[in-house]
Amino acid sequence: MEQYQGGHKGIDNILPSPDGKYILSSASPRSIEASNSIQVWDAKNGKRILDFDRHVTKGYSPNHGVAAMLFLSDLKTVLTAAGDNVIRLWDVPSGNQVLDIDQGKRSSKDDSKSPVEKQVTSLAISRDKRIAVSGGYWNLHLWDLTNGAELKKFQAHYMIEGVAITPDGRTIATGSKDGIIRIWDAASGVMIAENGGHQGPINALTYYKDGRFLISASEDGTVRFWDGKTGALRATLISFNDGQWAVVEPDGRFDTQSLDRGVPMRWVIDSEPLRALPIEIFMRQYYTPRLLPRILNGEQLPVLPCIAEINRVQPLVSALHVEPMPGKYGFVRVHLHVEQQMQHGQDSGARDLHIFLNGQLVVPREGTIHSGDYTFDDIRLSDAKVVKFSSYLFNQLKVKSETIFASYENHQPAPQQKPRTFVLTVGVSAVRDAG
Repeated sequence: MEQYQGGHKGIDNILPSPDGKYILSSASPRSIEASNSIQVWDAKNGKRILDFDRHVTKGYSPNHGVAAMLFLSDLKTVLTAAGDNVIRLWDVPSGNQVLDIDQGKRSSKDDSKSPVEKQVTSLAISRDKRIAVSGGYWNLHLWDLTNGAELKKFQAHYMIEGVAITPDGRTIATGSKDGIIRIWDAASGVMIAENGGHQGPINALTYYKDGRFLISASEDGTVRFWDGKTGALRATLISFNDGQWAVVEPDGRFDTQSLDRGVPMRWVIDSEPLRALPIEIFMRQYYTPRLLPRILNGEQLPVLPCIAEINRVQPLVSALHVEPMPGKYGFVRVHLHVEQQMQHGQDSGARDLHIFLNGQLVVPREGTIHSGDYTFDDIRLSDAKVVKFSSYLFNQLKVKSETIFASYENHQPAPQQKPRTFVLTVGVSAVRDAG
């Protein structure tokens, strides 16, 4: 891991060049030394090459910082926008400015807006790198990067924080502080769709896989993947404060790295608004490893029943008790009780009882399980002094019950064994010349 020293006191943006040669950084507007400067670092040795601060315009404070940075296809030219309301094109190796686009001068002015309301807050570039799209507080602009001319201006919505353009250049997506994604026709400037779902401001947007997916990132802790053509939500990636994550589809299918540790996520069904269902109880049908890459690669996954329409009544497993097996050192007997449940006229049924020892399956009792007491003999212990047993089962439609746990301390004295001696002899019966 390379550590870069001597840079900004607080960093807001990091941009690696596509060829891996450079890393660009800009200061955070919340840092103690706020500025609009951009620093260029050698990605191999971590040395700072340049520190250029030309996003300085009379009447504008540096406290807004650099809003966006994007590399062009030549891998050495970068497009930047800051709070001075100017979009600039730079040559990275030298720091020389190639082009500036003063939005206040080159676009049709709206004197009713304050300088802050005219600031550029987000940028996107077309696939051919000839057109730039800039978003701000109220407007959306299209610019010709060959000469800086304004091609179009749309009256948009308040505080655009993310913008993206499809590979064919026909459609523009914007995301704003209200958590809504809006889709625009690039030729006419007409809004053609709105997608809600985020519960916080949208910070970034990008089209993926030749425009087949639109990806949005929000301060609500989620990244959402939308169908680039229909606008339908395909999947949501959720990040939790403890480092866990989950990917969920609208139909309930999910993936997570923490299935056995309990994902801090619940389903709430409209018909049962006061009952929060842990996501892992649906693992038998809905848990799908590698869900996100499979969706992005276009895999056709089997159709699942809607969670709201299946039998969600959970059977009960209880009274988990562990005791030594008489006369058998290192083995135990496990007792538990199973009870089918009835709710709103629905019978849970019960099937596929599983018992685990320290997370390893030791009793797989498949098939129908009737209500009653069960005993399982001759379960071999590990060498640990304290072990943990757990158990669960499923209802008729493979909805998991709650998991119960029991700890067991092995106090059985080891049996006395007669000492034995082993003799190992090694001999050579033939010799062959290696030559």
